[in-house]
Amino acid sequence: MSGALTMTPTTSAPDWRGDTGLRRVHLIGIGGMALSAIAAVLLERGTKVSGSDMEASPYTDRLAAAGARIHIGHDAANITAADLVVFSAAVPADNPEMVRARELGIPLMRRAEFIGRLLDERLGIAIAGTHGKTTTTAMLAVILKAAGRDPGYLVGAAVADLDGNAAWGTGAEFVIEADEFDSAFLEYRPHIGVINHLEPDHLDYFGSFSRILDEFGQFAAAIDPDGLLLARAGLPVIDEVIASAACPVLRFGENGDWRISEFRGDGWGSSFKILEPQRTETEVHLALPGEHNALNALAAAAAAAAVGVAPIISAGALSEFGGMERRFQLLAEACGIQIVSDYAHHPTEVRAALAAGKTVGSGRIWAVFQPHLRSRTRTLFTEFTSAFSDADRVTITEIFSPPGRETDDLSGNELAAAIESPGAEFEETLEDCFNRITAEAREGDLILVMGAGDINRLGERLAGWLRR
Repeated sequence: MSGALTMTPTTSAPDWRGDTGLRRVHLIGIGGMALSAIAAVLLERGTKVSGSDMEASPYTDRLAAAGARIHIGHDAANITAADLVVFSAAVPADNPEMVRARELGIPLMRRAEFIGRLLDERLGIAIAGTHGKTTTTAMLAVILKAAGRDPGYLVGAAVADLDGNAAWGTGAEFVIEADEFDSAFLEYRPHIGVINHLEPDHLDYFGSFSRILDEFGQFAAAIDPDGLLLARAGLPVIDEVIASAACPVLRFGENGDWRISEFRGDGWGSSFKILEPQRTETEVHLALPGEHNALNALAAAAAAAAVGVAPIISAGALSEFGGMERRFQLLAEACGIQIVSDYAHHPTEVRAALAAGKTVGSGRIWAVFQPHLRSRTRTLFTEFTSAFSDADRVTITEIFSPPGRETDDLSGNELAAAIESPGAEFEETLEDCFNRITAEAREGDLILVMGAGDINRLGERLAGWLRR
């Protein structure tokens, strides 16, 4: 089953363009990655957009330039002309705009439900998994564009080749990153689903790994029976959840239907062959390091093949793929020093980023890590203590935890003290990290700045220092 699927988009969801009733949408938390992407899609569709957030950002600036009405700060008066209010998972029920919308009878919709409505209008492709979904989503969108499909897409990071992270497009396909947090992906009914990886994460929300497995099973069961599920091979937990699928299933990875052979790391890139189910081979040259990125590329190529894009087209697009924001992103290189930013916030992601770092340079790898959430750090504490073995030096900063979200008092200092190989130092603030690094960095260092919080500010500041 390697050929293209015969599928057509559903038409049951309303088309919210033009004069069909939904003339203005207000988004609470519009500066976030997900809601700013939704706003960009709505503007492209011709819908008037307004939104609020606590502070301005490059995302709000871009949306304002595109015609959105942006409010800094939340105020009940912001939503009076809206036909619909969309909100993110981080918005509390007592937000003044939420309260006012209920008073006025303006419909409220979670961002995941809204994305699900968009997905219903197109041939939906949803990329899920605890690791790799952002990169795979971006790769697939780039492949489809290279194939002339002009897809819609929502990606959880800015992608250089797409000049952003969201578009509606004119083609049949709509590709989204299907986030499991807040059970968002249970709102989706895709034609094609991908499950890249599956490990315990977001346990502050899910409570147990068994619930994660149950919800991934629900995601698999929701895929169109006439569609396709592409699932990572060789992981028993994924074998468990895909048993719920009513659609055909193909595996990718080691001993899967789609495979990689002859992987060769080469500095900042890699080369490998994609083997289709019938074992036709296609050579791929990827300008990203690491076997984990080769697997992401394999999943993207397999999903593209399911809608009729030949692997040779995928290989050409992947050879030009320039990566994305905070995914092993080279920020600056000078004086023999490299500054790299990565979103890694789970032990498996830390290991993968450090393994990629070993293929890039021959000097020291200095890992600078901001743990994300005290709950995640405590739950995965033992795994974190052994995740840095490929680093030559490790600096841990204080745990990033949004105010009011957690009651745990765990400190990053405790994690630093528990890391044995190669040993770690603790610097409480990003300013302290900056001062230590700028004083002690030396020629040959690859400084890998990792985390899902605000540590990207440190990476950008270090890049500016290095360029000077």
